[in-house]
Amino acid sequence: MRTTIVERDRLVPRSREDDSAPWNGGARIWNDSGAGCTVGFGVREVATGTNHLLSAGHCGSVGSQWSDGQGEPIGVQTHKNTDHDTMLIGTASAGGWLYVGGSNDEVKARVVGWTEVFPGQLLCQSGATSAWEIGVPVCNLEVQFHYDDREDLVEATQLDGDESARSGDSGGPVYAVNANGTVLAAGTTTRSAGPGFGFQDFATARDDFGDIVPVTGTAATCRVSFTVVNSWGTGYEAAVTVYNDGPQVTGWNVGWTFGGSQVVQGHWNGVFQQTGATVTVSNENHNATIASGGSVSFGFTADGPATNPAPFTLNGATCS
Repeated sequence: MRTTIVERDRLVPRSREDDSAPWNGGARIWNDSGAGCTVGFGVREVATGTNHLLSAGHCGSVGSQWSDGQGEPIGVQTHKNTDHDTMLIGTASAGGWLYVGGSNDEVKARVVGWTEVFPGQLLCQSGATSAWEIGVPVCNLEVQFHYDDREDLVEATQLDGDESARSGDSGGPVYAVNANGTVLAAGTTTRSAGPGFGFQDFATARDDFGDIVPVTGTAATCRVSFTVVNSWGTGYEAAVTVYNDGPQVTGWNVGWTFGGSQVVQGHWNGVFQQTGATVTVSNENHNATIASGGSVSFGFTADGPATNPAPFTLNGATCS
């Protein structure tokens, strides 16, 4: 019996260092002058519905072009309050989630609103550089007081004596965590010194830029497991399982977009259609129903590298 070992490409998920629209909080961003900071929150103007990203004013100037960690354009900086260290980047698509894991994973928390800050409140900050160095957000940031001066910042202290923030965390999200794991926007990172932490609160950003609110994430009702079960020099075999966390589904369509030139060749347990990089899989007669709390599985072979397709949708709704 002969055993063959085949080396395949590493799966590369969407991450802080390579985000894509709709743009998420906690992701790395760069301006056209080479300055790197972190997205705070996706926000929208209530009156007009216009989308922006909120970050730190010292990161750039009005008119600066901002891009993600891989150079994909995000938008142009439209507003800045120098005293309060706040700014807005105009963008067509702002997201309602925050990266709360390491630099190269997809661990995110859903934003559901914003909160006033007060002394004694415990908050977290999720800057891109801290994620790179420690792999998690910095929490146990206890609010101490609100300055009453030109800068109008909030002072906090990391209660364990750890570094409260790092270079490149500027503009990143400061937030309160709810019991169910969702988060409330509290502000954006401005400066730090050891366990000392200074940030601008979200209420002040609203004073600066009018009636802005965080873009809120929609709770996903489906989850997807994508596994490469075999690979070879020119292609691979994948297994996909879709878990339904919502009401029963009768008749389903699962969709995704390949990140490269992959082409589906063989498939099973679903009816496949591919147009360019976009793939749609619909049910067969024997698996048309996915019970609430149930799942459905199918598979395929494809030519091309085994990169992770995203996002997956179930009947048009994005899955986690």
